[in-house]
Amino acid sequence: AAGRASSKTRDIVAVFDSGLTGCLLIKPFWDRLVAEGLDPSSFASVEIWVKTAKDEKGQSRSQTRRKDKSPGRTASISSSSSTNRLFYVEPISLDWFDDEETAPFVIVMGQTFLTQGSLTVDIEDRRAAFQVV
Repeated sequence: AAGRASSKTRDIVAVFDSGLTGCLLIKPFWDRLVAEGLDPSSFASVEIWVKTAKDEKGQSRSQTRRKDKSPGRTASISSSSSTNRLFYVEPISLDWFDDEETAPFVIVMGQTFLTQGSLTVDIEDRRAAFQVV
């Protein structure tokens, strides 16, 4: 039963952290990748696809025009050891969630991602935009 619980589909949440250089994966996500035969510490690159958030009514909150017409995809951001020598991938333990079995997997993206554009946060409208330069 424990093996089944760990193989359930989970949301993945990306977090920008300007005080970080590389990429951190929440420990349960790291462990899932290892259990599937991958070695995240050897990842040479990471690409994140950003999906439009939905509001309480189920409507898209994004005002971004998409070139990629795939459902829910708005943009991608990536980083790699070939384009930035500061890129790395490591695990992190976070105690953000009460139930680790149902919590989303968290990917923390640092400066090797943020240097590719400009992040604007509108706290009043609860919206953020990342413009790739």
